[in-house]
Amino acid sequence: MGVKDIRLKVYLSDERRYADIWNGSVFQGKEIVKAQDLKQVSPVLDTADVTGTEEMLRDVVMKQSLTGQKFALWTVENQEYVDYGMPVRIMRQEVMSYSEQIRKKKKENAKEELQPGGEYLYKIKKDDKIYPVSTLVVYWGKEEWDGPKSLHDIIDWGTESEEIKKLVPEYPIHFLDLSKIEHPEYFKTELRPFFELYRNRNNKVAFIDYLRNSQECSKMDDESWDVLGKVTNSPKLIGEFKNKVVEKAEYKVEEGIGMCRALQEFYDDGIAEGQAIKLIEMVCRKMAKGKGIPQIADELEEDERIIEKIYDAAIKFSPGFDVTKIYDMMYKK
Repeated sequence: MGVKDIRLKVYLSDERRYADIWNGSVFQGKEIVKAQDLKQVSPVLDTADVTGTEEMLRDVVMKQSLTGQKFALWTVENQEYVDYGMPVRIMRQEVMSYSEQIRKKKKENAKEELQPGGEYLYKIKKDDKIYPVSTLVVYWGKEEWDGPKSLHDIIDWGTESEEIKKLVPEYPIHFLDLSKIEHPEYFKTELRPFFELYRNRNNKVAFIDYLRNSQECSKMDDESWDVLGKVTNSPKLIGEFKNKVVEKAEYKVEEGIGMCRALQEFYDDGIAEGQAIKLIEMVCRKMAKGKGIPQIADELEEDERIIEKIYDAAIKFSPGFDVTKIYDMMYKK
């Protein structure tokens, strides 16, 4: 697991944010998942039977006490890259969780007097119930998600697809793409400005406009700015931005300005760095495919002199192409 993935995982482990990301992405802002009822549980899933053992590690798992039942289990999976087997992966995790519940029921029931027949044979009582398990995939990768979002998307149906589809559950994924959030107003915590800034990270005009005009920015705390800087590859948002805010003492929450006024002064440098890193990454990917300067410049629609500068620096780090070291060599001499 990468550093950025770990930081986002820890960030979303806060009960308020955890409840908010579920309510905002799945329940249209309704408070179905309540922060005060959440408790973090182990992300490890273990199974063991006659065929062997298996262990799976999920990202963030919380249980919620609910009226009329013991609790529900909510799982968040962070994704930086596209997993083309995601529906099956989520199914396996949820099935393992349900299987674990059944295993515990059988162990408890083995000590009790059971009815002859099915109850005695399988150790599950007629009135036994298990709690619901649901998973939310949070995608924050650079590339557009082009993977499956349901079991149907990954199955080869053959010629009689419509008839066969009726026999197989669709099993859709609960999916949140941070680059394509359509209703940020559904989120009630600092996740709203966090997601809006992330969504506009490559759009300078929209980013600046949000900083200038949105009172939601005042909700952003130090941790939110820090994580935003990490996941957008913009160190300025981590260090200089935050430090200048303190120096200038312009944290005016009552005016709905918060950190945003000071951040705006340094935005150009931070975004320029993020854009430069993104361009370096694209050039390196094309270099890895054996493409030369003219072809790369043409495909990326960039000035050939700029591509040549990146190319000359990147070639020194071939074949690994460490983007951070290439950027530092070019811009932080």
